[in-house]
Amino acid sequence: MGIPSDKVLLLLSKKKLDRMCPMGVYDSTDQCEFVCIDPTCDIPTQVAGFETTTILHKITDWAESNPEVIEAARELTNPTPCSVDSQLACTDRWDLQQAFIAAGVNVPRMYLIEPSANEMPRLNYPQILKTRVACGTVASHHMAVVSSAKELEEFRREHREDAVCAQDFIPHGGIIYKVFVIGGEVRLDIRPSLGDDAVGKSFDSQNMKGIVVQQKPSVDPSGVDINKVKDIALKVDGKLGLGLFGLDLIVGSRDQKYYVVDVNYFPTFKGVDGLPKLIRQLLLHQQQQ
Repeated sequence: MGIPSDKVLLLLSKKKLDRMCPMGVYDSTDQCEFVCIDPTCDIPTQVAGFETTTILHKITDWAESNPEVIEAARELTNPTPCSVDSQLACTDRWDLQQAFIAAGVNVPRMYLIEPSANEMPRLNYPQILKTRVACGTVASHHMAVVSSAKELEEFRREHREDAVCAQDFIPHGGIIYKVFVIGGEVRLDIRPSLGDDAVGKSFDSQNMKGIVVQQKPSVDPSGVDINKVKDIALKVDGKLGLGLFGLDLIVGSRDQKYYVVDVNYFPTFKGVDGLPKLIRQLLLHQQQQ
């Protein structure tokens, strides 16, 4: 909201703040101070005197758990909100799949199964199952890697009111590449991912400790084609019009192709150096457009 001044107020969930600033203090640049708003306390009182200050938030974080935070934000008397990005672009997994294809990046094949569907598509198992809705609900984080039509039907029964996306599970050596995009900056982090033994398991995508491979990835970052990674990120950015997002990339064990398997709007950017400065630059750029 408003033109970025020397302060940016952060209206973010405790989980996101804890990951972004684990020491309890958010690093600031010389030109900009980041101030955390406590969503459990009276929000209008906390922002009093900051009416021309930017408020950075991820509204979908509150949709399921704390809708009262959304209502409090709506009642603020700050200037008309100026959206940095349209979060709607990241709320529908099927639409995202079509956007990735249109952007010209590789994606695992995906099938959409509506709640009313009686006939199932011909699937090559294993498949990773997700709801079509990508965020804002508990169900949106529930996933499963299945090896049979029976397991698929079990997942559908658990989500009987939701459309389900079935996506080819591509073996990738238990390694995932987290690509962070802030404005035109692209950063990369290598993390453990689902191993081949994940077949038959269900999990919460926000709590992967018990499902990912346990050993630390032994991949040399210098062996990653960073130019290819940046090209993929910019293609997705150009199609979705986002400036603050994360991509999940895998490299297929069999064909060595880079596949986009997910996109997250405003992730925690854990491990990204100089994040406050990059965010301020992005906000200034968006306000000048």
